[in-house]
Amino acid sequence: MSHRLIAHLEKLILKTSTQENVKKAFLKRISKGLTTRDENPTSHLCIYFAGHDPKAIANLLYTMSPRKGKT
Repeated sequence: MSHRLIAHLEKLILKTSTQENVKKAFLKRISKGLTTRDENPTSHLCIYFAGHDPKAIANLLYTMSPRKGKT
């Protein structure tokens, strides 16, 4: 993995609002190198993309609201 990509990942990890032990684990893993599946099929980083639909979330929250239907 390129040094530029590793530096970018490190910045993202440090900016993330998660527990410090999780950040440290990711930073430690990145520092070991061989982070892609081609480089290391057993232990590599991967990414998942989740859809985000703010309108659907708002509708779901409204449906679950205890005030629904009250005026």
